[in-house]
Amino acid sequence: MNILLISLEQSLVFLPLVFGMYLSYRILKITDLTVDGTYVLGGAVFARTLEYGVLLAMLFAVIAGIVVGKIVALMQRHNQVNDLIVGVLASFMLYSINLQILGRPNISLLDKPNLLTIFGITNWIIILVIIGISLIVVLVILLNSKFGLLLRAFGQDQKLLSILGKHAEKYRIFGLALSNMLASITGVLAAQINGFADINMGFGVALVGIGAIVIGGQLLIKPEEKFNSVKEIFSCYFGIFLYFLCISILLRLGINPAYLKLVLGVILFLALRRIRIRVAL
Repeated sequence: MNILLISLEQSLVFLPLVFGMYLSYRILKITDLTVDGTYVLGGAVFARTLEYGVLLAMLFAVIAGIVVGKIVALMQRHNQVNDLIVGVLASFMLYSINLQILGRPNISLLDKPNLLTIFGITNWIIILVIIGISLIVVLVILLNSKFGLLLRAFGQDQKLLSILGKHAEKYRIFGLALSNMLASITGVLAAQINGFADINMGFGVALVGIGAIVIGGQLLIKPEEKFNSVKEIFSCYFGIFLYFLCISILLRLGINPAYLKLVLGVILFLALRRIRIRVAL
């Protein structure tokens, strides 16, 4: 039961980032690795502006994520540069920006005010569930709206939007701004729960998000099924929950933390390979 509760909390913390990756990777069909940097950016901005209050510091972090997402969208404009390359470059440049914001490799947030203290709650699960449910409701409404349909159209065929008289780049900007904003929110939550903001805390989170989305989608969604926003979003959570459940089980089995990412990488590869073989059959 303890393993399940730990996995639940960790997966809920990462849920905004996974939703953001879902928007870019599955809806827009863009592999955006910028979230490695915006995850850290959220924690860094929050830590440095906490003196203005928890909610205001979170707002600053959210704005920072939106700004980065818009810049990345402009770098990808008209697909002049490959989206994967742009994501790597943006994440690379954000390392220096995040280090400047932090002023040092890490900032301790222990004994600092956070969402628990301002709302008088003793358990992070409550806040994380509220945030998770709120995001699910907003995303379901968005994806089922006319604007959400046009976002999906952007991912399927950008030329179609031009035929319909729509400015395709507007949907790229909105989608990547929202995606990076959600990654920034995850960085804010992680910094508060872990008690620190660190320059290296975002290493590999983009791959974790993509892995969770792919596994959750392959396990719960059949290729021939029509688009179902609720099922799609639930598959994202299912995938990230499985990821953290695997981590908890491996640590309980005594796996050396130094080899944890190696073992998880192998498990992820084998799982994806097995799923693809099953789908092919």
